[in-house]
Parts: sequence; structure tokens; C-alpha cells
Amino acid sequence: MVILASAGIGAFGSYLLARIDSNIAQMLSGIALWTGLLGAVVYAMSRAIPASLLAIRAPDILWGVGLAAALRYLGGILSGADSATFPSLAIGPNSNALREFFTELGLRGVGGPLMEELYFRAVLLVVVFQLLRRSTGSIGAGIAASFVSMGAFVCIHALYAPVTLMEGLQLSILALACSSLVLLTGRMWGAVILHVSYNVSFLVLQGMGTLYA
Repeated sequence: MVILASAGIGAFGSYLLARIDSNIAQMLSGIALWTGLLGAVVYAMSRAIPASLLAIRAPDILWGVGLAAALRYLGGILSGADSATFPSLAIGPNSNALREFFTELGLRGVGGPLMEELYFRAVLLVVVFQLLRRSTGSIGAGIAASFVSMGAFVCIHALYAPVTLMEGLQLSILALACSSLVLLTGRMWGAVILHVSYNVSFLVLQGMGTLYA
């Protein structure tokens, strides 16, 4: 209950702060959400943590980067990227494009995915799996935990902006791929690398589009 309550409070506070008419509303909103998720992560990991969860192996890097490339390609097909305009960053007339790019890279490219994987996969997925494993078996618990983690992951993204069917599908596939890596390897870093690589690849495309524009 504590991990759900902490994340819920953080998400609700983030939702309210995002609607304030202020230049720092987005920053405050992000801080609120990350504080809630981090509180849940710290609580869960202070009580119990699987021995291998924080370990990292070479295959984690290979699987993470490889799956990110495959999912980004699949996302392009699903969204009709071949017939769409090249993505670009929303840069204001008085904004510094380079600063905006590296800010996005730090927040959306690395910080956001890391915090989300710590909560949704390293904590929520693992906790639900452990709760259900005795009653449903490892396979049933893994499937149920993956869908719980996926649902919460998509809902968090839908708090801030409407999520289209295609965007929801892409988020769901990403979440299931990350969950599968954690469940099959017993380690979280493959999922982190997958999520970071997936986000960074899109930001690089946006940066290129901004330069061309």
C-alpha cells in the first residue's frame, strides 16, 4: 500500500502543479512526480530487494539497445512515420535550441526513464510478481505483474496529455518489453537501458529535425 500511496500522491501533486500558469510549473510537476516515485522505491528497497536485481551484465546492454532499436522501428511503422513530417523540438523565439535539447535529453532521455523503471519495473512489477507467485505460479504471476505495471505506466503518461490509441499501444509494448527483460533476467538494468535508448533515439531525431528546420 505504501508504494501505491506514495506514487499516487506524487502523481496527483504533479498533475495539479502542471496546470499552474507559471514558467516553472513543468519543473515543479516533474519534481513532485519523481519525489513520489522515489519515496516508493526507497521504501520498497529498504525492506527487501532480490539479490540480483541491481546487478548488470553485458547481455543487459545488448538486449536493451537492440530491443530499443527494434521498438523504435516498430513505432515508426505503427505511427506512419514514413509519411509524417520530421519531428522537431518546440523551441520558443527567445529560447536556446542547444540548451533546450540537452535539458530534454537529461530529463526525458535519462532521468525520466531511470525513475520510471525503478518504480514500475524494479518495485511495482517485482512486488506484484512476488505476491502472486505462490497462488498462480511463476508464469501467471509474471503475466499479471507485467500487465499491472503496463497499466500504471500508461496511466501516468495519460495524466499530462491525452494519449491516442497508437501512442497507448507503443507505450504498452515498451512497458511489456521492459517487464519481460526484468522477469527473464532477474535484473533491472536491461529495462533501464531499453527505456533510455528508446527515448534518446527519438530526442536525437527531434534534434536533427530542429536543425533541418
